[in-house]
Amino acid sequence: MGQVRDTAQKLYESNSLLGFAITSLEGEMVHNESFFSDEAAGQVIATMVGCVEQLAASGRTVKRLSVEMDDVIVIYTHITDRDRHGMFILSRSCPLDAAADAIAELAA
Repeated sequence: MGQVRDTAQKLYESNSLLGFAITSLEGEMVHNESFFSDEAAGQVIATMVGCVEQLAASGRTVKRLSVEMDDVIVIYTHITDRDRHGMFILSRSCPLDAAADAIAELAA
């Protein structure tokens, strides 16, 4: 969780990150600092995992999935160092490329 915590701290300090949640590969909540309940955050992550699996069926590697809403941006990524799933909720006004690059390092 150390690399995730470091990334989150940097994004919090830049006012980009509003919250995040981490689940195990089995869908169990590991950590939740989002405005979603554990159950809701787990459902969102499970939905994103399903989308990534369908996209990956084309033979491509999916590095992250992002959903842009009117007030927030949600990014899902697989966190490789702990083999977990992560959902990051970003401010709509954040520097998206920089935030997405920081989150992408978790999947590297």
